[in-house]
Amino acid sequence: IDSPSMSSAIRRGLYYRVGPQIFVNTNLFNLAQAVDAGVDVDWRLRLPTAWGRATVRNVTTYFSESAKRESGADWASYNGTYGKPRWRNTFGVTLESGPWTHQFSIRSTGGFSDSDQPMPHPTGTHRVGAYEEFDVQLSRTDVGGLRGLTLTGGIQNLTDHQPPFSLQNAS
Repeated sequence: IDSPSMSSAIRRGLYYRVGPQIFVNTNLFNLAQAVDAGVDVDWRLRLPTAWGRATVRNVTTYFSESAKRESGADWASYNGTYGKPRWRNTFGVTLESGPWTHQFSIRSTGGFSDSDQPMPHPTGTHRVGAYEEFDVQLSRTDVGGLRGLTLTGGIQNLTDHQPPFSLQNAS
């Protein structure tokens, strides 16, 4: 989204005349287009156990295409570049036992070419590897006898593992 310059707005015909005055429309316009295509898969399995109800869940997103184009330009592929990894996944196990809920998750992101420019990238472009984080969470419902009140605490990135280095984040 951007504002066209006065000259580009006139070239696009974004003006009108009222008497001797000419009005040029330079309001915000979506001057680019984007296309994302892929597959989302979400499955879960619920099992009764001796400790409570267990749920195993996996959510995966795979992008087969991620492209954009600026006004008047050709389509450019950004799939597998910085901010556009080909896949993301979350795997989790939850155990519900009475008022308690315990959850463990593994969040992962696919590697990508470390550039915000469209593909293909020159040989030798830095590549950022795939990355995982482990999370834990504990919840208690009806805290202090108050129905509907849930208290939740957790730790994201339990192992305090730093993501792979990306030149795009360097200042």
